[in-house]
Amino acid sequence: MSKTKTYLFHELSSYLPLLEGDEFDDLVEDIKQHGQIEPVTIYEGKILDGRNRYRACKILEQELIIREWKPSTATGSTPLQYVISENIMRRHLNDKQKAEIGMLLYPEIEKQVEEERVKKMVETKKEQFGKGELKSLGGREGFATLIKKENSVAKKWKKEDTTAYKVAQKVRVKPDTIIKVKKIRESAYDKSTGEIKDKEIAEKWEEAKREDTSLDAVYKEAVEKEIIEDLPEDLKEEVKREKVKVKEAKEKKITYEPKITVKKAKAIKDLPKDVREAVVHSEAEITVEEAKEIAKIPSEVLRKQEVLERERVKKRQESEIKKKKDLAEGKTLPKVKYFDKDANKVNNVEVICKKAITELTFAGLEGYGESARKTCIEMMKAVFEHLRKELKKAGEVAPRVVIDVDAD
Repeated sequence: MSKTKTYLFHELSSYLPLLEGDEFDDLVEDIKQHGQIEPVTIYEGKILDGRNRYRACKILEQELIIREWKPSTATGSTPLQYVISENIMRRHLNDKQKAEIGMLLYPEIEKQVEEERVKKMVETKKEQFGKGELKSLGGREGFATLIKKENSVAKKWKKEDTTAYKVAQKVRVKPDTIIKVKKIRESAYDKSTGEIKDKEIAEKWEEAKREDTSLDAVYKEAVEKEIIEDLPEDLKEEVKREKVKVKEAKEKKITYEPKITVKKAKAIKDLPKDVREAVVHSEAEITVEEAKEIAKIPSEVLRKQEVLERERVKKRQESEIKKKKDLAEGKTLPKVKYFDKDANKVNNVEVICKKAITELTFAGLEGYGESARKTCIEMMKAVFEHLRKELKKAGEVAPRVVIDVDAD
């Protein structure tokens, strides 16, 4: 008959899985060789911590060493905190898995933090009453003053006083990890039932726990989904379409710049609908700052006119940029290349010459035959060529001038 007394497992102990396979076999062998060193903790007559040691002792048919659970600063003030504190370092868990276990502690620690906050506020109120700053500790005046001072008291809190920090300390991870995991789980699971409400986020969270994707990537997705759900319908649909296009572009390994991002949509969501549409569809590529300025115009008609004007300006700017680019690449040549010195004189020569050839063509050659007209035009071309050569000789003034003889 086994020397090990039979115990039930406490429901709080079920939050952590039992050891199986080689890990459990190693534990049995260790207890067989060295005995049960760490006692099994009992709470309410059930095993709170040490289920694996209990199972091993059962197999080895040896007497179980036990102790009753008592709250302590080192292991936590509640049975659940104790279970997690005792087991978190024994298991080979990554930070995301530890943070998920920390979510079990979050509600009760949050309650403790809130109680501490109220306690500090009450202490502040008593201090103010002692200094004569309050006429009474109760009533409307006391309540109003308490609310007024609440922010100043909260500002004095250190990060060590926050729920995320305290939970992080319990499970040995960074507070930032707790904050991100909390947001992910709130997005993926129903808070009251624990059922999945967003399958995509839930699956990505499982991938993160397996180290197949990063915590930051899942967190960003969860935050973006929350923002998208809060957008007006027109923006919501546009953002979703653009996210699909971005995803398709990534799969094809090509670059795609979305017309509207989640961040930009969030920034303009409270602007008038016509302004939101202009940001998404206008060729003027309206920025958030420009959209906010346009939104200040009281009339929708005037707002649309402003958008059209910005589009015209944008097109002119693009045209100028294209011209400069074409010139730089040698695709086009200017009628006169401007010089650092005597540029006005060169331009004046061009004007005079153009005027002369125009008058000769439309007046002087009016009664001439076709052959004579061609001869005269060739003569004028020769004049222009002579002018070009003469200007070229003055290299420091005009290294090269290009004049379009056939221009009007």
